[in-house]
This record gives sequence, C-alpha cells and structure tokens, in this order.
Amino acid sequence: MFMNKVKQLLVVVLLIISSLPFSVRAEDLYIRNIEVTSGEEGQVKISWTTNLLSVGGVLYDENQTFSNYVGTSLVDTRHEVTLVSLKSQTTYYFKVSATANNQTVQSFANTFKTDTFKYAKDLVISNIRTSYIGGTNLAVQWASDRPADSYVVIAKALDYQANGFKRSKRYGGRGLTTQHEVTATRLERGTIYYFQAQSKDKDGNQAFGTVRQFTTYSSDIGDKSDLVINKIAPASSPDPLITSTSVTWLWSTNRPALGYVDWRPEKRGPKKGRINETGWSVTEHSLTATDLVPNTTYIFKIYTRDILGKKVTTPDLYVRTSPEGMVLGASTSVASITPPPVQTGIVFYTQAHRNLPLEQAKAQELRAYLKQRFGGVVPPISRDNWFTLIRAFTYGGYPADALVQAVRFGGKTVHPAIFWSAWRNSADYKNYINR
Repeated sequence: MFMNKVKQLLVVVLLIISSLPFSVRAEDLYIRNIEVTSGEEGQVKISWTTNLLSVGGVLYDENQTFSNYVGTSLVDTRHEVTLVSLKSQTTYYFKVSATANNQTVQSFANTFKTDTFKYAKDLVISNIRTSYIGGTNLAVQWASDRPADSYVVIAKALDYQANGFKRSKRYGGRGLTTQHEVTATRLERGTIYYFQAQSKDKDGNQAFGTVRQFTTYSSDIGDKSDLVINKIAPASSPDPLITSTSVTWLWSTNRPALGYVDWRPEKRGPKKGRINETGWSVTEHSLTATDLVPNTTYIFKIYTRDILGKKVTTPDLYVRTSPEGMVLGASTSVASITPPPVQTGIVFYTQAHRNLPLEQAKAQELRAYLKQRFGGVVPPISRDNWFTLIRAFTYGGYPADALVQAVRFGGKTVHPAIFWSAWRNSADYKNYINR
C-alpha cells in the first residue's frame, strides 16, 4: 500500500514538472532580428528581439570603440531605441546589448550609414557655466546637441549697457564639438564684465546662450600660481583602486585641467600604455589603466595641462597589481555581514566588515556602468566619494541607477550608512528627489 502511494505521488510530481511553462527552464539568452530604420534627419531607429524577457540597448560610435550607449528600461522580448544627433553621410558601428537572468550578451558588430542631410532645426546649447574666474582670465564651458564651433564674446559692463556686444572681444575657435570650452585672457582685474556663449554648426544653424555677468578678481595671484596636483590615489596596497589587471588613478588640481596617464612595467615584458582624459577640463580627475599583468610592478606618471596652458607632471609612481585570484584581507564574506538594528528601526550597513575582492569587482562593474550612462566617459569623482559609492553598491544594496543619480545630482541620493531599502522610503530622500 505504501509503495503504491509513493508511486502515485511520483506520477503527480512528474505531471506537474512537465506542465510547467517553458520560461522557467534554464535557457541561454540570445539576440535576433536586428533592423535599422532611418528616421528624421540625424536619427536612426534600431530594433531587435530576444528569446527571453530582457532589457538592453545599443553601443555605437564612428571608430569601433562603441563608447556611446542608448538603453531602454522596458522589460520585453521586442526592443527598439532611437539614436539622435548623428552626422550626415557617416558610417557608424554598433552592437546590441541585452541582459536577462544574470546573463548579458552582445551582438556582433554591425554598421549603418546615415543619409545626406542638412540640419534644419535649431541648434540647442545648454549647461553653460564658468569653470574658472581669475584676475585676468575666464573659462566658460557648455554643451550643444550636435557638433558646433565654440565662441565667447565679452564686454565691459558700461560698454555692454551702452552698445551690447558691439565693442566686445571674441574668444574661441572653429573646431566642431558637442562639449565646448573657451578661455578668455588678458582681462582687467577687478572689473565687471558681461559674456555670452555662442555656437554654430556646419549647416549654419546658430545658438546664443543667455547673457551673464561676472567680476574678475582684484588680484591675479591665482592666475600666476603654478598648477598643482594633489590627493593622488592609490597611495598604498591593498586598495579597491588596485586589482590584478587594472589601476584607477584619482587626483585633484587647483585649476580645471585635462591630463593623461602613462605607464610601463618596471621590468621588461608587459606592454606600455597611455590613457587620456576627454571632454571638459575638471579639478577632480579619474583614469583607469587596464589589461595589466597580475602581480607586476608598474611605473606610472600623471601629466596635466590646465585651462591657462600651464603643465605639471608627477614623479614616477610605483604600483604593484594584485596577485591573480588572491583574497586580500577578506576574512568575512558579504553573506556574514549582519548590520545591527537600532532603536529608530533603521538598519545601518557597517564599514567594519570588509571584503576587498568583492569591492574591487563591484568597483569595476560600477565604473563600466557609469561609462555607459555618461557617454563613454567616467565622470570625475573624488577619492572619498568614490569609496562611499563602492561601499553603498557593495554592502548597502544601492542599485547602480541610484549611484548614477548621486553622481549627476550631488550625492544626496546615497546615504553612507543607511541601507537603500530604508533610505529610499525616508522623508529626507523623498523631499530631495521631489524638488
């Protein structure tokens, strides 16, 4: 009797398993049916399908580095994104990316060529800001929705009030870009000026920024001072900035600047390398050297040039990559981290427990995601803020999108101690987000 009941139960279990929907079975994710359709001038729509419910996007550019990314957050098997602000009659390379069930796949490289067209719509410039004001110099930065030239017109207050910009000085150049930066020189100390950012694209569409006022400093000591590099990291090992195959360098400068990092092995063997900063000049810098050899000493140098043309180079910086697969100072797994509850009912994630290899992996994952979300360039993040983001990402349960918002809007979307599950429901968080 007992054996008959067991056999009946097995039959029922087998029937249930066989009736489960196909989607619950383990299956590899793949991409198919990629289509490219021309849209309005400067736009292309790319659509594709996946065999599983997924999210994804398109990586693309003109030189096969696939540094630009446009994604969709819609979970589906049918996907499409629209690429905008493309150049006329230009060949672009692209890959489709899809993610589902902890799987991420990319298509083979594809190409498309845009039609011949002229932009008929207005050029749009935005995010105009002064990145530096000195006694005799001014630096202005702004963005445009497509490549255009970069000019700034400047007039003294009395001249502007009487004649507008008819008696102004004009600074800039004709190189076409979407990230604009112009430095005005030989201004008078302690003087009130008005300025305006201006851009024109290759088809003659022109855009003018709002007129703004600034006052130069009464002293030009800041202009004449040397360019200085400080707060260089990493400074010791172990450090989440150092992995077995990469080193991320963070540093600050006293004026907006752009730089590059050179590296070479201390001993002959592994290859040399260089990586450059791109975009606007900044005071907080970050560059990552990749494809390094584990357990190898490298000599690095940081080269920087500021918006006034001044240069500085560090001495040799020695760093040894981590041994491959070595666990550095990690005696506690992330699963064993159980932050203590407090009387308020809010649970804190602690910094007392460290899992360095996990932090390193999370740092690489976050850096790649930030690069996707910020147009192929990791935005400058100070060393302290970077560690806060990594700890929140590793131990605090913060999703990558919350960290993107923190970088974009000033950090208040991330709390350095409170778990994401509690912080996102707090009044402070909601008041900040809903401003």
